[in-house]
Amino acid sequence: MATVVHIVMFRFRPEITHEHKEVFQRELKKLKRLSCVKDHHLLVGGPSVTDPISRSQGYQYCLVSYHHNLKALEEYQASTEHHEVTNKLVWPFIDNVCRFDFEVSSEDEHMVSNVMRGSEEGNLIRNDSGSVTIPTKGLLQCRGLEFPDSNLTYQVLQDASKGKYAVGAYNCYNDDGVIAVIRAAEKKKSPAVIQLFPWTLRFQGPEFVKYVVSAAHSASVPIAVHLDHCIKQEDIELALTLPFDSIMIDAATLDENDNVALCAENVRRASRVGITVEVEIGRIEGGEDGLPNVDQGAIHTDPQRAREFMSKTGAHFLAPSFGNIHGGYPPGGLRSRGI
Repeated sequence: MATVVHIVMFRFRPEITHEHKEVFQRELKKLKRLSCVKDHHLLVGGPSVTDPISRSQGYQYCLVSYHHNLKALEEYQASTEHHEVTNKLVWPFIDNVCRFDFEVSSEDEHMVSNVMRGSEEGNLIRNDSGSVTIPTKGLLQCRGLEFPDSNLTYQVLQDASKGKYAVGAYNCYNDDGVIAVIRAAEKKKSPAVIQLFPWTLRFQGPEFVKYVVSAAHSASVPIAVHLDHCIKQEDIELALTLPFDSIMIDAATLDENDNVALCAENVRRASRVGITVEVEIGRIEGGEDGLPNVDQGAIHTDPQRAREFMSKTGAHFLAPSFGNIHGGYPPGGLRSRGI
């Protein structure tokens, strides 16, 4: 399938400040984190150094991005992140734009591969704090655009499964926790998942969720944002209007038929807006913040029932009960529980 090259030139109005143009460049570069940008190759440059400058016809800055195909380019153009940047920093300030897209011919695809070279050793990603080299396995690869392959949580966990490594999911309560996770993940060149609780939707509100997602997706490593333990339907309803990468629907306290029915319906709805869903079967001992403590002991997940449950619900991830607990482990950790 032919690579698509996307080129856009920008001509700002004369009164637009240099400071605004610097912010414009910095924010536009963050779009390289989108999975629909091929191997995260997106360049923004300017001002023009064309000689004579008149040949630039007033266009001062240029964006060049690579996409696996036309559908990937369409997803890029339709993404929330793209709309936020252009609506905030581009359209109100420009005099004109010039766009040109083309498909790379088969005989020239090797040249695109040369542009992408270095992926075996690592790719150079620039962020606000400087330049870091990220191993390819730590980057989100645009494997295809059909859901759930286009979903960030799904990509992070698929990469972990294939690479046989674990990914930490960290519960964050405020912006300090969010930034700490991002900085640590970037320092270790590791993917991560930031988890919020449903009470965050009510206490800190939807704008805080949008901030967390924006900060996580702007990182130089893949960081997904997950809403943990949605018990109430009204929390699910609100979550599906927000830019979460994934949510957990916790109906484990219901009987299995009701659990299946609730999860299946919400998995269908979440999939339509590009959100993947984690479910739980069995009962994990202990409790977490904002959740009722259920003093009924653990009920371990039966593998066969789990397969049937996942098939019936269409969920993407499963939280099994196998001796793990919510909360602190006793002395000896997992080994003390025979795991």
